[in-house]
Amino acid sequence: MSLTPIAPVAAPSLDSTQMLLPATSSPSGKGKAGVPIPAPAAASSAGESGPAVPGPYSPAGYQDNPSPEYPALARRLRQQGTSILRVWVSALGLPEQVKLKETSGSRILDQAALEAVRQWRFAPARRGANPVSSWVEVPVTFRFK
Repeated sequence: MSLTPIAPVAAPSLDSTQMLLPATSSPSGKGKAGVPIPAPAAASSAGESGPAVPGPYSPAGYQDNPSPEYPALARRLRQQGTSILRVWVSALGLPEQVKLKETSGSRILDQAALEAVRQWRFAPARRGANPVSSWVEVPVTFRFK
């Protein structure tokens, strides 16, 4: 699976005072427990430093990552939803920053999604033959079967 870039960014610039907010505010394959891993959403990209490397751009993509565990309390409370995460994927394919962009409506589900994606590995975006860092949006859906 691959992600589509939106607009280039120079480097991650979010700090603790600029956390991404839920969508209700103005923001500055199935695995364990039946939690589907959806297709990636759109994202933006750019190299971490230096001038842009010429060549065609290939967006970041998923590797074989496990689905998050469906939290027991959320299951008992019959909570379902989709958390949209914004992830800064390094040129090595590591999720260096993982932020909540849109809440699922459940703090429990959002936390499970954040914890799981922090452990994931990605195929980095590429500019020509060179891997580059990029932002990607990752939807994580929790649904009952």
